[in-house]
Amino acid sequence: IAIIQPGKTTYHNYGVASRETGQPVRETTLFEIGSLSKPFTALVAQRAETEGRIDLSAPASRYVTALRGSAFDRITLRQLGTYSAGELPLQFPDNVTTPADVLAYYRHWQPVHPAGTTRLYSN
Repeated sequence: IAIIQPGKTTYHNYGVASRETGQPVRETTLFEIGSLSKPFTALVAQRAETEGRIDLSAPASRYVTALRGSAFDRITLRQLGTYSAGELPLQFPDNVTTPADVLAYYRHWQPVHPAGTTRLYSN
């Protein structure tokens, strides 16, 4: 657990990083958090909307300008957050390996269903 306050970060480490070796958890131990990131993302997005910094009903391409002119002109941030963007694939093809490849892939991706009509969960 990390407690971050202005000018001070305090760590409280519990448990073991490896059952086999008994290595203790440290500040640098990496954890796979999977779905735990979803509520944090939703909270930050909702707060940003409440503060007027984003509009969850706006097209995603408003905020990722490299996607302007793509299907993301018709897909909202809310639809991305609720897995109803038109069936985004669960995995990238093997040849998508860099951030530039990801943008190129999404610029050419087309929804399987109209945005907002079908939900497909992704971890």
